[in-house]
Amino acid sequence: EGDTDCEKDESPAHEVRLTRGFWLNTTEVPVGAYKKFAKATGRAMPAEPAIFETKLNPGWADDTQPMVKLTLTDARAYCRWAGGRLPTEAEWEYAARAGSTGVRYDNVGDIAWYAD
Repeated sequence: EGDTDCEKDESPAHEVRLTRGFWLNTTEVPVGAYKKFAKATGRAMPAEPAIFETKLNPGWADDTQPMVKLTLTDARAYCRWAGGRLPTEAEWEYAARAGSTGVRYDNVGDIAWYAD
C-alpha cells in the first residue's frame, strides 16, 4: 500500500505467506558460470548486452559481469543445471526487502539497475 510508482500488474497489495525456507544466491550469476552451463549443454550464448550501439560486455569477455539477456526458459534451465530454481515472486520480494515493511525496499538508485 502507498507505492504510487507501481504498475497495474503490481497491485492490488495482498498478503502472501511463505511456508518454507529457501536459499537465494547473494550475487547474480556471473558470465563465467553461465559459459560453463552453455558449453556443458550445447547452448549458444545470447546476444551480447548493448545500449544502442555500445556493447556492455563485448564477446562476453568479462566473466565476472552478471549474466543478462536470458530468456525465462534459459534462466530456468541454468538453475536446474546448477541444482536450484528461480525464486517465486514472493520469495524475491521477501529477500529484496531484507526485513523492511515500508513501501520501498531502499533508495532505488542504490538497489536497482534501470533506465531513466
